[in-house]
Amino acid sequence: MNSMTGFGRSGVDIQGLRLTVEISSVNHKYLDLNFRMPGSLFAHQAKIRDILKKNANRGHLEVGVFIENKGKKDVDVNAAQAEIFLKALKALNSKLKLKDEITLEMVLHYSEAVKVNDRRDIGWPEMKPAVDEATKALVRSKEIEGKKLKTDLSNRIFNLEKLLEGIIKKTDEFLPEIKKKTEERIKNIFKENGVNIDEKRLCAEVSFIVEKGDVSEEMHRLKAHLTEFKRIMNDKGQIGRRLDFLVQEIMREINALGAKSGSITVSHAVVAFKEETERIREQVQNVE
Repeated sequence: MNSMTGFGRSGVDIQGLRLTVEISSVNHKYLDLNFRMPGSLFAHQAKIRDILKKNANRGHLEVGVFIENKGKKDVDVNAAQAEIFLKALKALNSKLKLKDEITLEMVLHYSEAVKVNDRRDIGWPEMKPAVDEATKALVRSKEIEGKKLKTDLSNRIFNLEKLLEGIIKKTDEFLPEIKKKTEERIKNIFKENGVNIDEKRLCAEVSFIVEKGDVSEEMHRLKAHLTEFKRIMNDKGQIGRRLDFLVQEIMREINALGAKSGSITVSHAVVAFKEETERIREQVQNVE
C-alpha cells in the first residue's frame, strides 16, 4: 500500500551550476502534474511527465526545478551604449532645466550596459539523473507513509469487527424479546375486542413482522466487506479506489442495519460503527 502523500528531492552539479529537482505529492482523484521551472528547461517537461506517470497512479504532484550558479559569472560591459545613454540623460536634464544628479546606477538600470551571462541551458542527459533520484525518493516516501496508513487502517478495521461482534450479540439477545412482546401485544388487542385468534396464524404473522427487523443479511455482508477490505490492503498497485468503494458499501449496510434495528443499545453501537467508518473513509482518501 502506497500513500499519495510524499516528497522527493535530488540535485546534481553541472559545470558550475547546481540543479535541484523537488517533487511533492498530495491526494487527488487522478494524476495531476504541475511544473515550476526555468523557461529554458520547458522542453524537458514531457520527459519528466513520462517518468512520473510510470511511478505514480494518482495524486497532485508539484514538480520544482531550480538552478543556482555556483561558479564565476561572465560579465559583458557595453561602455559605448552606457556613454550614449549618459549623453541622452544629460541632454534631457538640460532641456528640462533640471538639476538632478545622474548616477551610475541610473545609467546601468536603464541602459542595460552591463549584462551577466548566467548559463541556464541544461540538456536532458544532464538533468535526467536528478529527476530519476528525486522520483525514487518520492516513491520511498510514499511507501513509508503507506505503511503507516496500513497500520492505522488495520487497527480501525479491527475496531469495526469488534463493534460488529457486539451488534450481532445484542441483536441475538434482542430478537426473541421483540418476538415475545409482539405476540403479547397482538393477543391483548384481540382479547380486548373479544376476538379469538388461531395460534398458528399468530405465530406466522409475528414471524413476518420480526423478519422485517431481521438484520442478519446486513451483518453477513458487513463481515464479508471487512474481510475483503483486509484482503485488498495486502494487494499491490493501485488500491485506493477499490477501498473507497468498499467503504461506501460498508456505510450503506450499517445505515440499513441501523434503520431496521429497534434496540437503543444496538443503535448506539451503530453510531460508534459509523463514526469509525467515517475515519476510515478519510484515511482511504490518501491511499494511491
